[in-house]
Amino acid sequence: MTLNKSLLIVAIIEFGKSHDECLLSQINALAEKKEHVLLICQKDIWNRNRFLEPLVDDFIPFVTFRSWFKNIKQLLFLRKMLLQKGVERIVFNTAQGSLVRDFIIIAPSKIELIGILHTIKKLENSFTQKTISKKIKKYLVLNKTLYQRANKPNSLKLDYFYPLEFPSTQKAVEKKEGQVWVVVPGELEQRRKDLFGSLSLMQQAIKKCPNIQFIFLGKSNPNKPDAQEFLNLFKKHNIRDNLVFFDRFLPVDEFISYIQKADFLWPMVHPNTDSAQEYFSNQISGTINLSFSYNIPLLIHENYRSWEDFKEFALLYSFSDFLEKLTLAPSQLKDIQEKLSQESRFAVKTQRKRYYDFIIS
Repeated sequence: MTLNKSLLIVAIIEFGKSHDECLLSQINALAEKKEHVLLICQKDIWNRNRFLEPLVDDFIPFVTFRSWFKNIKQLLFLRKMLLQKGVERIVFNTAQGSLVRDFIIIAPSKIELIGILHTIKKLENSFTQKTISKKIKKYLVLNKTLYQRANKPNSLKLDYFYPLEFPSTQKAVEKKEGQVWVVVPGELEQRRKDLFGSLSLMQQAIKKCPNIQFIFLGKSNPNKPDAQEFLNLFKKHNIRDNLVFFDRFLPVDEFISYIQKADFLWPMVHPNTDSAQEYFSNQISGTINLSFSYNIPLLIHENYRSWEDFKEFALLYSFSDFLEKLTLAPSQLKDIQEKLSQESRFAVKTQRKRYYDFIIS
């Protein structure tokens, strides 16, 4: 391919098998400005996000190995390809971990390195991250409050953006008339969700509203001890029919179809639980940006009211009033949806500009 020399050639690299929900927003922000986008990721990510194919100018598959030596050979090959293609900037979609550390050591000095940081505590106590930050001097985090709370060394430039763009879908999932869908993106996993602390809330809701469905959107293994125990409790209380989960990965179009029909989105994070160690202290749940993108009311425990976005745009609940939030009048829910849709911070145009301006700065 003959490149227009006036274009900025940007490589977006994801060495891992997740965080692909952040790719479309970045690619669109660059493509809108007619920049040349090279995507480098594992085939798993490429295959489940084939809608990206017409949006990128080039794609290089990346393969990881258990062998450190084989990984280094892969990184050296990648270095050669980046130089051949004239890449001027690299954005690491997940700017943490050993592969990023090893690559930045051999990265060409003439290519600027930029990173998206998903966990802000990495800036405080991670030796690997300190090594990475010797070469990556610009980081984006995924929420304004995370940015405000992050440790900001003078040697680094830090900012934030919201990846709010998701693919459109023509797939239709059936939602029976009168059903209320509380969608919990992700699998049945106590480490990331307060399953057992939420059980009483779910029981109360089902008793009051028998047509409510709690839908977990992620591959769940019902044989895992915590998932098995949780499912057994649902059966014991005779409310298993109100729970939906999947033992397979959902294709992107099916996942989005469920999200679009949700009445509420619920990250299911509560203070002083394992889930709180994962989220809202050092990182953001992907559920949050889905809410802001699709204007779907977000259920957040009131302990997190200090987050600017939650204080203004979420339904804050306690363990005593959770049911009240689920039974709000339709007019009240519509007001919340309108408020979300009118907020300039959650506009695609705003976030594309934030991202692009940071990349070229």
